[in-house]
Amino acid sequence: MLNDYDTTYDDLEIIAINLTQNDNATTVAKFVSDNGYGYSMIMDLDGSMSAPYDIEYIPFIVLIDKEGVIRYKGSAPSSVSNLKTLVEESVTQ
Repeated sequence: MLNDYDTTYDDLEIIAINLTQNDNATTVAKFVSDNGYGYSMIMDLDGSMSAPYDIEYIPFIVLIDKEGVIRYKGSAPSSVSNLKTLVEESVTQ
């Protein structure tokens, strides 16, 4: 679902943050490869990436515009159409 947006919008970059401390870089790389994800996935083993956004649960989504303004922060949308609406509102504001 996110792969479509990564190639549709030139100004959109998707970065997934892995919060699971039980994973390692090899496991995450295999997961990304096996699922054909075309966007970046980073590991946040010490909470330094997730803490500024008060991420308390997963899946969680933060949409930040190209000026660095947070346009949405909260639960990941439950449907493709809801995600599409959030992304389009974020890139057009």
